Amino acid sequence: MRSSLFRMLFIGLLLQATAGALGWLDQCSMTDAMRMAARYSGRISFLAYLTALLAFVRWATGAGSRTMAADAAFAFAWIHLLHFGYLAANIRMSD
Repeated sequence: MRSSLFRMLFIGLLLQATAGALGWLDQCSMTDAMRMAARYSGRISFLAYLTALLAFVRWATGAGSRTMAADAAFAFAWIHLLHFGYLAANIRMSD
């Protein structure tokens, strides 16, 4: 795999970790922290989705490369998986 893909995945991991930290700093209880982390990470995931969509549109119109579109889709999948982890933790903690 290419180093640019690993860089994108690492940036996604840092963004989601930042969302978790913001949720934890914003609330007192761990349940509320997971709720806020899921909310913040959902917004990051939505931005990743829009970026992947834009990359595919650019590839379809001939303005972008297929590799860039595939990397953007893979990064979105990774970020969305991390978002799912926050959602699952929130549901588990909330009973």
